[in-house]
This record gives sequence, structure tokens and C-alpha cells, in this order.
Amino acid sequence: MQGKWLRSFHEEHYYKKLPNGKFVKRTWISYSPSQDKVFCIVCKQFGKEDAISYQLARFGSDDWSHISFKLKSNSVHLESEIRRAMFVSNQRVISTIFESSNRNVSENREIVRVIFESLIYLARQNITFRGRNESWTPNKQGHFIELIKFISKYNPTLSSHLSKIQNSKKKNRLTFLSNLS
Repeated sequence: MQGKWLRSFHEEHYYKKLPNGKFVKRTWISYSPSQDKVFCIVCKQFGKEDAISYQLARFGSDDWSHISFKLKSNSVHLESEIRRAMFVSNQRVISTIFESSNRNVSENREIVRVIFESLIYLARQNITFRGRNESWTPNKQGHFIELIKFISKYNPTLSSHLSKIQNSKKKNRLTFLSNLS
């Protein structure tokens, strides 16, 4: 009894009616007959601290007169749904961060490997490294930079790295090509 009305959980709460008249199942709802409350399982299992403190996740709700309002999605619930979807599809947030980091490390290792091989080649041939002008604009920049530019035509990782350097306006960018960075 809620007030003078006898209210309870109905199976229709498992479905949401869309504006076009179709029904979509709310897979995140869980009803506990022993407590006579409805819970948000997604927020409870996959939510951050603010989602776990969300009323449907923490305490559940037995306010059947306002249940349709309480079952509306909010930003906390949507974030929990995204985390659940990533978990189900085996995409972990941490693994995607590690993959990005590993990709950067791998690219940097490839760039440094090519640069070292170029340095070893110039040293074995007893060729001078530096030219009169070490900037990127002139044509004659010294044997080292010219050799790196030549190799970049055949190495996409190095080519991408050189284009980032040339397009960057930052002075403190890590280039692996000068004595400064």
C-alpha cells in the first residue's frame, strides 16, 4: 500500500516506449521480490563512485507512483552503460590506453633505430654530420639531416615523424634529431 493505493512492480517497467510506438527492453533493471524494490544493475556493477551512490544502484526504489520518472536515464547511468558495453565487447578502458601508449613507444623505437643506423653509416663512412644551417627550410642542411630526409621517403613512420616536426610550432618538441631535443 502506498497511501490509499495498492501499487507494485509490473512487467511493463522492463520496457521503454519510444516516440515511434515501439518498445525497447531495459536490460539494466533488476527487480528484487524479497525487498520489493527495483535496482539499476549496470550502475551497481559498472558505475564509478557517483553511479554507485545513485539511488537505484545503492538502495533501489519501491516508490511505484514515481517509478517511470526514476527509470529515466541520466548522465551517470549512461556512463555506466558505456562501461558495461566496453566490458561486454572485451574493450577495457585501461587496455585501450596501454595500446595507444605501446603504439607510441613502438613508433619512437622505430624512429630512434633508423636514426642510429644513419649515425652509424655516417660514422663508418667518415662523413661529416652537420651542415652550415640546421633549420628545416634550406636545401643543404648537412649530411645527417639530408640522409634522414632521404630515408623518410621509404619509411612511413619516420616520414610521419618528420612531418609532425615541420608542422609543429612548439620549440620543445622531442625530435631525436638535434642536440637540444
